[in-house]
Amino acid sequence: MERRCKRKTTKQNTVLKLLSIASLILAAAIVVLLIPRQYIVKGLSMEPTLSEGDCLYYTRFRTPGYGDLVVFQQHEYGLMVKRVIGLPGDRIAVNADGSVIRNGEPLIEPYIETDMLGNSSIEEIDVEEGKLFVLGDNRAVSIDSRDARIGQISIQSVLGSVDKAVRSFK
Repeated sequence: MERRCKRKTTKQNTVLKLLSIASLILAAAIVVLLIPRQYIVKGLSMEPTLSEGDCLYYTRFRTPGYGDLVVFQQHEYGLMVKRVIGLPGDRIAVNADGSVIRNGEPLIEPYIETDMLGNSSIEEIDVEEGKLFVLGDNRAVSIDSRDARIGQISIQSVLGSVDKAVRSFK
């Protein structure tokens, strides 16, 4: 009888320890998702929305959607920030001035810097499954999904969506 009680107590202790460990792992995962990370803007590709030196705070809590600013890892350039223009299954075309046609409809983008040189165009493409089509707001100077070095980015490469930007005062 005494042995049975000891076994039950040992099993209960083991279960409690495992539950405690699982709770700690869950809490750590939630913290990783919710604590904002910081990124300092480099370059001019997101002007006028973001300027070089601006501080961005981003989290990986939500799935990126149209118009979101996302920070992602790109092997050749490191961390980058761009605007989500296309989701999987979309058809995207970019005109010479940088304006976008998504699924046959022109986008209203008051935040973009128009390409006065007319070098921004790409032919219509389909956004692949598991990918995003991203553009910089300053289309004339941005290296983004129009460029073969970046292309459509994997949703898995997105580190987070920008929640807050703090303007740099140089």
